[in-house]
Amino acid sequence: MPKILPILIYPNKTLRKKCVKIDKIDDKIKRLILNMEHTMIEKQGVGLAAPQIGKKIRLIIINAKDGPLHMINPRCTKKSWRKELGEEGCLSIPDFFGQIKRHKKINVIYLDK
Repeated sequence: MPKILPILIYPNKTLRKKCVKIDKIDDKIKRLILNMEHTMIEKQGVGLAAPQIGKKIRLIIINAKDGPLHMINPRCTKKSWRKELGEEGCLSIPDFFGQIKRHKKINVIYLDK
């Protein structure tokens, strides 16, 4: 059974640390992915990154329209020139939402579980 993980709250210094690449997708990483997905859904987030739960690894879970997307070692390869403004929040900064300018499209390469 997946468990809800504690989420670090800003200004925790771990949130600003550089993350390391995941070398091996083993049972420990797969279990972490399930726990992160469960945590994100239970906390009504649209995404959760490993540093938010105190892990300095390159792992992101995104609640996409087709279901949760697990991104291991993601790397942006291309960004659109055009940007758009949208409201955004963060589970590590509770009860705060703001307008953020983001690239309209990005290409990302990554591994999944």
